[in-house]
This record gives sequence, structure tokens and C-alpha cells, in this order.
Amino acid sequence: MARKIALFLCVLVASIYGLNTFVESKLAKLTHDDIYNDCHKVWSARGIYNSKAEENTLLSIGRAADAGAKGVEVDFFYYPEDDRFYVDHDFLSRDENGVFLDRGEKPLTLETLFAEESELHYWLDYKNVGRMSDAETQKAIARLTKISQVNNIKERLYIEGSNPLVLGEYTRAGFKTILAMDLLPMENPLSEYLINLYKMVYYFSDISGVASRHGALSSHSYNAADTHYDPSIADQLSGIPYFLFHTPDDADTLEALANDPTVRVMLVGRDDSINRFDLSACEK
Repeated sequence: MARKIALFLCVLVASIYGLNTFVESKLAKLTHDDIYNDCHKVWSARGIYNSKAEENTLLSIGRAADAGAKGVEVDFFYYPEDDRFYVDHDFLSRDENGVFLDRGEKPLTLETLFAEESELHYWLDYKNVGRMSDAETQKAIARLTKISQVNNIKERLYIEGSNPLVLGEYTRAGFKTILAMDLLPMENPLSEYLINLYKMVYYFSDISGVASRHGALSSHSYNAADTHYDPSIADQLSGIPYFLFHTPDDADTLEALANDPTVRVMLVGRDDSINRFDLSACEK
């Protein structure tokens, strides 16, 4: 019995290794030319704001655009009953009459945002992308396709979520998609195996890029031992376009990431309104 188990494990490991080698060979041939590759990599997270209430608003996003941000990350939900995308970090509660609670005004919609700030690139953190029925997903795709036609903004949208199967539906509808990965710290011996697993999921799910946090980060401290991204990942991921969040506001770290071709976009800080939009990898 022990020999059979050992043989099974050997076959399993060999199969996974072979599959990983196959995926790596395929990924090495991809160029990812249609994914954001500008030398200005620092985007704004929820805009430039002075309070939590200003996050994900036209005011904060407009400030980021005026300050020179090429793109902005925003949080949003799709509400099937309204056939609308509302911009907010948290799900918005409503009373029995459909009136939004704890808000002084109607919430911002993606449609309004795209119309007002039509020149930006958008990293769209889709909070409920994997929590809808197939019919609701197709309804959401149809709505997003419609509202992103204006000013060709569809070409500048990057839809992030953690459900690769649903994200693939958006990719096949012509959107660029980002698979959110929950990686282990680089010093963890299982980190490489998890990265390889995500790499295979990425390849077989028809996704455009990947995203993860840089590491454990708060407004006041950064734990280097908890780093989730370093240059070795570029080799492990075969150049898959990488979107980083919770990136430490450290000059040396940001400069290194700006010159890393695998990293396409980074958000600086966590729950912080930080302007580092002047940082770039452009030729001086």
C-alpha cells in the first residue's frame, strides 16, 4: 500500500511538473503588447482624498487626474436589479423602497465616471464579480460593453477579480482582466509552488494579467520579511503583466519596480492618499 501511495505521488508530481513546463513554454511566446506598458506606472488608488468619504468620488479621481495620474484604481459593485455599476468600496445597503442608506446623495456610477474622466486608464476592482448567476454575469457584461464604448474607454479598462472562470467571460467579451492572487511571503518555502499554480490557472482561464499586494503594509510600517513580490517573480511568471498594490512608499523600492518590465502598474501605500505620479521609467 505504501508503495502504491509513493508511486501515485511520484506520478502526480511529475504530471504537475510537466504541465508547468508546458505552460511556461506557451507563456514565453506571448508578448502582452495590448496590456498597459507606459513608463508612468504609478496610478492612484481611489483618487486623491482628504477623508474616507472622498474616496472613489469624482472629486478625488478628478484631483488624481489633475495631479498627473495616468490611471486610477476604483472599487465597484454591479447591481443586477438596477443594471448599474456603483462605485464604492463597500456594498451599499438600501431600504425597502430602494433608497440608498447612509448616503447624502445617489452613489457614483461607472457610467458617470467614464463620461467625466474619459482620458484615464482604470483598474476596476470588481467586488462582486464571482457572486452572481450566469445570467446576471452576461447582463453585467452587456451593460459594461455599452457604457465603455464612449471615447473608446473599453481599451483602457482592467477588470480585477479573484474568480478566474468568471473573469474569463469578460476577457472573451473583449475586456482586459486581472486575476487577483493571494500569495505567500517570498521567504515561505511554498511560495514558488503557489505561484506556479496561479500561473497555470492564468493560462487556462484566458486572463490578461495578474495582481497581488507587494506585502504587509500599513500607513506607518512595512515588514520586508512579508514581501510578496521581488524580481525573481518575473522569471517565475514568464513575463505575465503584473499589477501591484500596497506598494511601500520607499524611493528605492519604487524606482526598482518602475524599471521592472513585468510590473505594469503599482499603487503606493495602503488606505493612503499618496501622490508619486512624477515617478517614471521614462528615459531622462
